[in-house]
Amino acid sequence: MDCYEPQTPCQKFNIVDKKGNKDGFATMPEELMRRVMKHGARFFKNSELIGMNKTLATDPVTVLFFKSGIVSKAKHVILGVPQRPLLQIIRESNLPAGVVDDEMYKAMHSVQTEIVTKLYIYYKDAWWLKLNLTVGDIRQDGDTQNMLLAGRYHDGHVNCDNTTKECHGFLMTVYANDYAGDKAQYFRRFQSDRGEPVTIISGLKSIEHKSFLQHAHQQLITWHKSGMPYAMKQEKMSHLGTYQIEQILNNAPAPDFAVLATWNTATYGAGGGWHGWTNLAHQTRAKQPLNVAGIHLINEAFSNVQGWAEGSLQLADTVLKQHFNIDPPWPFVVPDVTQRVAQTSALAGCAALSTGGGGGA
Repeated sequence: MDCYEPQTPCQKFNIVDKKGNKDGFATMPEELMRRVMKHGARFFKNSELIGMNKTLATDPVTVLFFKSGIVSKAKHVILGVPQRPLLQIIRESNLPAGVVDDEMYKAMHSVQTEIVTKLYIYYKDAWWLKLNLTVGDIRQDGDTQNMLLAGRYHDGHVNCDNTTKECHGFLMTVYANDYAGDKAQYFRRFQSDRGEPVTIISGLKSIEHKSFLQHAHQQLITWHKSGMPYAMKQEKMSHLGTYQIEQILNNAPAPDFAVLATWNTATYGAGGGWHGWTNLAHQTRAKQPLNVAGIHLINEAFSNVQGWAEGSLQLADTVLKQHFNIDPPWPFVVPDVTQRVAQTSALAGCAALSTGGGGGA
């Protein structure tokens, strides 16, 4: 583990490999899956659940229908799916009366998906480090023709040569989110596939991609020259003269490629980046919508910590304790988090400010 932000004491962590390289947040669920499979669990890739059949809540088994044509029977069902896929499954299912009712649908519709965009730009020369920019935010509003900036210096992975001190790596240029999709206006048309969240932007691939990279680079350089707050310049670059700063920025090489990630309503298996409450009156039912029928839900969408893996973990603890009598693996009690209603209408414009979570499960 390594600190995500340079602060003491460390409060947020990155999962890193033996060399200190960031492994990514998918490392933990992949490792958990490896361990349970070691004990006999079976994992079927690309097996989309499309419906369930259970006539009575007291029936000992639930029949599961998969897109591949496979039909399976299970004594216990735990669904790790967010709002939109869950609604699709329920609509095509035959479940007991009193389980699927008006109150259940109201509970399912008491959250909404948030549209999330991330952009990491790769530079052969990590020029921002020469300006002593290792922590802090990059903030500039945008629109459909001008890329917004909403980045963080410390987030992208950077490698430095111990001998030459030269560094290369990724600069997180954008991490923006909202419920209406306003902040994704510039980016979404560059997606190679609407349902696939990740698109590699390469200047070698097409003129379109090269233009994207040039525009992004120019937005960054211009902001560092004239858009950065004066107080931030004084704090970070007071040891450098104006000419030195100009030279570093003018000599910054154009980027080779970028990784664009956009989670929208069409994203496979997700329907967005994460979720927020739109109505707090149905929280209890939303967290356990089908449990009376022995069908359990574990997902950040209907949790106390939306937008974070902790939400799913807390729900998992609750389900395991209440329905399987399995105690949590830690001795402390997780306190409840005060819930709030998130954005319920579209924002005006395309502001760079990001207020959402950090990657749900």
